[in-house]
Amino acid sequence: MLRFESLANELLLEIFEYFDVFDLLRAFDGLNSRFNTLLYEHFRAYYLDLRRISSQDFNTLFRNRRVSIVDRIVSLRLGDRSETPEICNVSDAIFSQLKTVSSTLESLCIQNYIPHPLSDIADLYQKAPNLRVLSMNINLKNEYEKFPVVVTSIMTLKLDFCGELRALHKLFQNLPNLCHLTIDMQDHYLTGHEWEQIIIDHLPKLKLLRFKMFIAPRYDTIIEEEIDELLNTFRTQFWLDEQH
Repeated sequence: MLRFESLANELLLEIFEYFDVFDLLRAFDGLNSRFNTLLYEHFRAYYLDLRRISSQDFNTLFRNRRVSIVDRIVSLRLGDRSETPEICNVSDAIFSQLKTVSSTLESLCIQNYIPHPLSDIADLYQKAPNLRVLSMNINLKNEYEKFPVVVTSIMTLKLDFCGELRALHKLFQNLPNLCHLTIDMQDHYLTGHEWEQIIIDHLPKLKLLRFKMFIAPRYDTIIEEEIDELLNTFRTQFWLDEQH
């Protein structure tokens, strides 16, 4: 019978594509110098999904590893999992590890219910200056919070937003190269006129805008009439011409 180790390196690397990252490390990490080299080659540019990571796998990947993976991650997806009580918030635990991520990180998605402050985006940019795609839950309750850097790398942004609209304006002021924006506004809404002014003033390169907004009807109006009034603000010449 053909031994697994007798396979060519090219074939082994192709087989590695079918393994989960944690199973791959458990099976081959530290086996011998050849497999360590192959693992190094496999993880040169890794797309890592940790939305369902367990505490054991977390330790394998970030704390007990022989093969350095963290500084080769191109795309990273984080999330919370209730089955890991040792790590109360897995996303935050891994978030703290991002200081070790090099300039390889281009896409980051954080799927959890704990909103991050504005300063986290600035910290991310300093740790991963080539970050182009960002998806996260953000809390901008402090409208006076300073945003110390202009983030030129982010081109695609997906936000679950809660907080003060003035703070949101401050965020947009520092994203001059943003091209695609998706935003879920949990406790506010903006009219077409307000979005138009934001785009003109702060987002000149925006090509695509998707939004979900919360509308609480005024006590003295009919909800259908209020919605029609809001929709009319998106029927101006700006929206017909720009077609965001």
